[in-house]
Amino acid sequence: MRKLIVLAVFLVILTACQQQEETFDAVAKEAELIDFEISMVDISSDSSFVYDLELNNEAINSLHKTVEYYENGELVKTIVDSSTRITDYDKEDDYRVVVLQNNVTEKQQNWTSAFFSNSGSAVTKANLVRESEFNSSLHSGVSPEINLTIGEKTPIAFIIETNKNSISTNSEQPINHYIDRYEAVYVFSIELN
Repeated sequence: MRKLIVLAVFLVILTACQQQEETFDAVAKEAELIDFEISMVDISSDSSFVYDLELNNEAINSLHKTVEYYENGELVKTIVDSSTRITDYDKEDDYRVVVLQNNVTEKQQNWTSAFFSNSGSAVTKANLVRESEFNSSLHSGVSPEINLTIGEKTPIAFIIETNKNSISTNSEQPINHYIDRYEAVYVFSIELN
């Protein structure tokens, strides 16, 4: 009898601990692309970010993505600023968010961003003409998996361009560290509403 009581108490504690796990409104994960998709992305862009979104909260009504361009620590331009509405019909869909950047010339870039779901897609195109030229660049995701919360703008990935001899990144550093340290930084963010 004593063993049954101990077992019951253990199960109650285990269940309580599992229920206390923090859940997020959505999770952005670097997409696992098949070879065909990798080839398509490679021929269509110089830098790319592809994330799958797992929506965990029925209250999400829209997905908003931005790409902001910072030069010498200052916001110069919001290059991409687009949203897609999530209807009750769409809530069960899988979502993929894509941002592609092409260097047309040393000073001109074309950007394409898209939301994809089983219900359709929404594509935005933009360009950026800038005064500066840079000899090095690096693009990176913040993390392979990023937790998203409704109402919070969350950086997902970034591109650094510089004339310095080297670029170093560390997943422990906040995005502002790179914005302040390098001549040009592009920040890709997602916000749930």
